[in-house]
Amino acid sequence: MSTLTVPHSPNGTKPPVPLRIVPALGQKIDDLHELRSLIRQSQEAERRLTAEVLAGLEAAGLTWLAGQRAIASVDHRTTLRPDVGLFLDTTGPAGHAALSVSVTAARRHNGHASAPPAFVSDPDHRARLRASRAARRKPR
Repeated sequence: MSTLTVPHSPNGTKPPVPLRIVPALGQKIDDLHELRSLIRQSQEAERRLTAEVLAGLEAAGLTWLAGQRAIASVDHRTTLRPDVGLFLDTTGPAGHAALSVSVTAARRHNGHASAPPAFVSDPDHRARLRASRAARRKPR
């Protein structure tokens, strides 16, 4: 079994630490990419079917309908928009920890569409695994 040594420095300040990548991980990476692709396809199909069923039930004036293995029912959701000022008046300074900000909306609101997010946030860097389709290799 062969291995490949890849230099890696997570923050750029430490000397590179060699990581050993086992060739068997290649198949797991491919499986992960395929699984994520299937999840996206499933979510897209679920959204389309939900829209079709909801439109059909509303057009028929029904609030529910049974299939052979499941029942679909129309439900209504109320989305509350918090009053931030009232929330902070009620909770005091401790309430700041419960708040979150959309960086995109904050940039638009402050007129800094291309500004780095640092002016409205404290960066929290975490490792994240991306799996994407590899370019087709030509056989040798």
